[in-house]
Order: sequence, then structure tokens, then C-alpha cells
Amino acid sequence: MSRISLLLLFFPFLLLSCKTNDNDSQANKDNIYDLDKVNVGEIELYADHKAQYLLDQLQTIYSAHFPESQLQITYKDDKEVMDAIYSDSVRLIVLMRECSTHELNKLKSIYNSKPVQHTFAYDAIALVRDKSSSDTLLGQNELDQLIQDASDLFVTVSQYSGLFNHFLRIQGVTEGSRNINVVRDIDELQLFLRENPNYIGILPFSLISNQNTEEVKSITRKFRWLGINMDDDEIYPSQSTIYTKEWPLILPYTIIYSRLSSYKGVGFVKFVHNRQSAKLILKAGLIPVNMPERLIRIEDQSFNL
Repeated sequence: MSRISLLLLFFPFLLLSCKTNDNDSQANKDNIYDLDKVNVGEIELYADHKAQYLLDQLQTIYSAHFPESQLQITYKDDKEVMDAIYSDSVRLIVLMRECSTHELNKLKSIYNSKPVQHTFAYDAIALVRDKSSSDTLLGQNELDQLIQDASDLFVTVSQYSGLFNHFLRIQGVTEGSRNINVVRDIDELQLFLRENPNYIGILPFSLISNQNTEEVKSITRKFRWLGINMDDDEIYPSQSTIYTKEWPLILPYTIIYSRLSSYKGVGFVKFVHNRQSAKLILKAGLIPVNMPERLIRIEDQSFNL
């Protein structure tokens, strides 16, 4: 076959190859452009209303760093948040839990794309009795039995009433109804527990995490904080046991998204994992997934021993 015939034979393939390379190059340019714009424009986020205290602070810092972005947060209960992402009303959400395998598979089916979820902070549920109580420890089996028997022996403050649903979920209760007593404030909770010593109070750990303030010290003095006996180990809620997940009643702040248009919102996902956000999370009484490093400067100096 002549050289000219060979060129004519392969010419269409050469054109196709060049066109493909051009398309790839354009796609790469588009991707670079999108990534440059991740912190620009309107970002819509739905979140569990119990995450509002932390997210409002993160929103303020994020907007100050990226003034060209407009982060719009809508707070709803857990079910409403999930219904919104199922119906494509929003594609970026924050829950106080991780999505189940069933929920992730459902999102994958809806969007024809694998959803992504990242936990960026932890809170936890603390169990309390009145300070006059001699009880300091609950057995895991004892706690399970109280739940399975549907015992009406739990009480909380109205502000934290939503914690009970998370508490039941952690304990594996997904069906049936359970009752919890609700009082108005912390002082009423202390009085209720004093008059009803068999009851167990439910509070968020973040409420008393920062022991450097007089307000927190005052709250901690009102109650007896209970530990849980786990396999012959006595575990109490602390920043350490929550970070290592030894304490079983953990509440993860989880950010989830499915097929974000033009990477919209990815910038905020990255932001909640950076060092500054981790410091803010700690200040809010929560535990960041990535603990901020403490920078130490060592200077040369002489020592007289």
C-alpha cells in the first residue's frame, strides 16, 4: 500500500484523536475554573437544627474569609433534611449522625453518583443524676434494659429534647415509642432529679466541655456525672474518650453531598476541616475530627544548673 493511501486511511482517526484531546483539554480547563470558584456565589445547605450553634459560627467565619460567597443555611429536623436531599431541593446537608448504608444507596440511585460524607466534629450525650446521688456508674446492660423496657426514667431540658431521639438511635431503638420527661431549664432539672433519684438526666457534653468558665463550673457542681461500665472498663465522657470513641454515646457532625453542581459547596466542605475551623469547634465545646496542632517555638538560651 502506498504512503499516500496509508495517510488517507488513518486521517479520520487522527482527526478524532485531536478532537478528543481538545475535549479533554477543555474539560480540564473547566475543572480548573470550577475549583477556582468553589468559594464564590450562593451555597445552599440544609442542616439538622441541633447543629445551629456551631454552624452559625462557622458561617460567620467562612463569610468573612470568602466575602464573594453567600452561604444560605436552612435548619430543619433530621427527616426534613433527608427528604430535601431525596427530592433534590438541596445537595449539601449536615446531620448529627452518619447516613446508613440504605440511605447512601438511595442517594446513589437518585443521583446516579456515589454520595460523599465526612464527619468533621463530635459532641456526645452525657448522663447525669443529682449531686447528692451516690451512683457514679451504669452498666451497659443496665442502660440497655432501661431502654428495651421502655422505662419512663429519663429527663432532659426542653432545649435539648431532641437528644433523646439520637440517644435511642445509638441504643438501637428504631421502632416503637419511648417517653422522656422535659423540664424548663437546668435548675429545674436538678430539682427534678433530686426529687426523683431513680431518673437519669440527658445533656450534651458540649454544655460543660469548657471547664474554664464559671458558668460551666456552676453547672457541673449541680450534678453527678455518670460513667458506663464497658467490658469491665469504666468510661466517662471527656474530650479524650469522645475523640477515641471509647464513650459510646457520640453525636457526629457529618456533612454529606451528592453530585454538587460545578463543585458548588465543596469549598465549605474543605473549610470545616481546616485548622481554624478545628479551633472554633474546640471553643464551641465540641471535638474536631482533626485536632489542631499546637505550634511550639524553641529559642536558644542558657541554663544555669
